[in-house]
Amino acid sequence: MSSDTVSRLLFLVVMIGAGWLVLRAAQDLVGSEVLGGDYTFFIPRLAYGYFWVVENGLSIPWFVPGFCGGLPFYGDPQVMFFSLPQLLVFLVEPQMAVVLSFILFALLGAIGMYLYCRQLFLTSWFSLLAACLFLFNEFYLARMLAGHFTYHVFPLIPLIAWLLVRDGCNLWSSLLPAGVLISYFVHAGALNFLIPGMLSVLALLLIHFLTKQESRVLRNYFLAGGVGFALSLSKLSASYAFARFFPREGLSLGLFDDIQNALLAVFTTFFLGPWVALDDMNIGYVVQHHELQFGLSVVPLVLFLLALWRLPKLLSVITLPRFFALLLLLLIVLLPVLLSVKSELLNGVLKTLPYFREMSLAVRWLALLIPVFVVSPLVMINSGGSGNTMNPRVSSTCLAIAFALLLVTHLFFEKTGEAYPYTPDHMNAAVASVREGGAVPTVAVVVSHEGQMSFSGVDDSFLTGGTSLICYQALFGYGLETYPIGTLTPGSIFTQRGDRLNIKNPSCYMFPEANSCVPGDHFTIAQEEQAARFATNQPFSWKRPWWQVAADFISLSAAALVLLVFFASILRSAISR
Repeated sequence: MSSDTVSRLLFLVVMIGAGWLVLRAAQDLVGSEVLGGDYTFFIPRLAYGYFWVVENGLSIPWFVPGFCGGLPFYGDPQVMFFSLPQLLVFLVEPQMAVVLSFILFALLGAIGMYLYCRQLFLTSWFSLLAACLFLFNEFYLARMLAGHFTYHVFPLIPLIAWLLVRDGCNLWSSLLPAGVLISYFVHAGALNFLIPGMLSVLALLLIHFLTKQESRVLRNYFLAGGVGFALSLSKLSASYAFARFFPREGLSLGLFDDIQNALLAVFTTFFLGPWVALDDMNIGYVVQHHELQFGLSVVPLVLFLLALWRLPKLLSVITLPRFFALLLLLLIVLLPVLLSVKSELLNGVLKTLPYFREMSLAVRWLALLIPVFVVSPLVMINSGGSGNTMNPRVSSTCLAIAFALLLVTHLFFEKTGEAYPYTPDHMNAAVASVREGGAVPTVAVVVSHEGQMSFSGVDDSFLTGGTSLICYQALFGYGLETYPIGTLTPGSIFTQRGDRLNIKNPSCYMFPEANSCVPGDHFTIAQEEQAARFATNQPFSWKRPWWQVAADFISLSAAALVLLVFFASILRSAISR
């Protein structure tokens, strides 16, 4: 049998195995009556986004009446109104939208990594191995199962990098799509992972620069970043408007006692799981199991060891530009490790800054290392990307062994246990009912969940006409420490206490200066008509400050220009043909 035939057969086997593993993981989402606990936040909000469009057409849902007596919706950093999962809810039930998003973005990540590495190595063997390693990283799988649904954007990192390094990179086919994907991080609720995600993209571009020394990729990075910033400025501004009043200085960034423990944790979680028990390694650190799941299997570690013999050749071609690029790459790699170490000084400084002020557990930033650890050893073995250094038969054998190790490791993946899982049946049924012509749920009373031991399901109350007295809103603290409950009490939303109604005016959470109120204020008796419109999912009168108006205009104009350039390019191509 020729080496080409062997290669094709192996490629087919790998793809079948990869598809089977993805579908096997998806069964934990689609074949289960309960989901990870954090889906208690995301699935009700996906359902509400659908209800809003049914009632009001395609317009921005700035506020939602069904949670905590009324809250910002578009301005919530984790709400994903302009996202693929939200779009899918118009076609399937919310739980299935989660499953389809999980599968699609996993495959986009594998494809993106394959294309990036093909551009880097000019060989399919290393590219296929890199795609498989990235596809089965434990971080993505663990987060999706636990309900941290904003991380469905994580697999876009290598795809963005490929768009910026590909041959023939131009405005409409590369820079604009990359900018759209960057803005997707914000609009899909992953604002908390925007900085580490973009640092990971930058790391991949630096690896490309070290390999091919093409400075254009760094220029492309900033141009695409500018496009992404313009497209997401409206959401960024609205999220800042909400979050600025609820800093979380009490949540520590660091987890590990010192740098030695941090480095040991990185080495163990990335390369030795599940062979080294996280519970044994994690003694003394009160953190959920999935927070330390970043596993790539032992395969990258073996590749790093094999790559050591290439170091002399690599060091011999170090130029001054490559030296600075390598230094910047090392700083990016070390940054999440340093942030995960407990430091009162560093924590005190960072907690005075926007973004970091609302952040907790910087150990999540370690995920930015996953693409780096996948690609780096392959670059070293390939000694500068000059082509495949092994003959096809040896390459296919090595790939088969590596994939077998990866498969065995993945079969031992330990799913996170959920103390308070979420049951999505009610949301699935409500969306199906509205799709068949049923009425969109409205809010009439404030309901209490007194005595409930968790937040699971509290936000489902709006399906039966209630707005929950408590809700799952991490921006107020994991125990709702900064939640301005005010005079909100169980009973009719039109109950009067002084000059206040028993329902929040959500514009006060974001733009209190423009609306002459303070965060957490209620609608007044004089605003009863506006409160009634809000409770029935209708737009009501409120004011935006000039800077939010400007941000909305910039994002809308940028979106129009992107579409104009895209369609103009298609028309130009059609005419030229």
